[in-house]
Amino acid sequence: MNAFRDISGTSLAIRVIPEIIPNVESMGFTQEIINLTKKESGLVLVTGPTGSGKSTTLASLIEYINQNQQKHIITIEDPIEYSFHSKKCLIHQREV
Repeated sequence: MNAFRDISGTSLAIRVIPEIIPNVESMGFTQEIINLTKKESGLVLVTGPTGSGKSTTLASLIEYINQNQQKHIITIEDPIEYSFHSKKCLIHQREV
């Protein structure tokens, strides 16, 4: 939730955050994509137009890591679109 002032007065923006994160199986990822979650270094870019599933793709992969590896994950988001609950990972989400 975000409250702000605009030209017509005070406004409020509310965004619903889904509780269920799609798993990698339901997303139809190949084993090659899933194996990217095991990389120790490097850069993976997820790109595409608005509404193409970038946030859902990343959420699914982050949740896969959370369930299978012990890592410290930091996300920088605008806005936060999925809420993660730590399982094997320590997850910090920051909204900018």
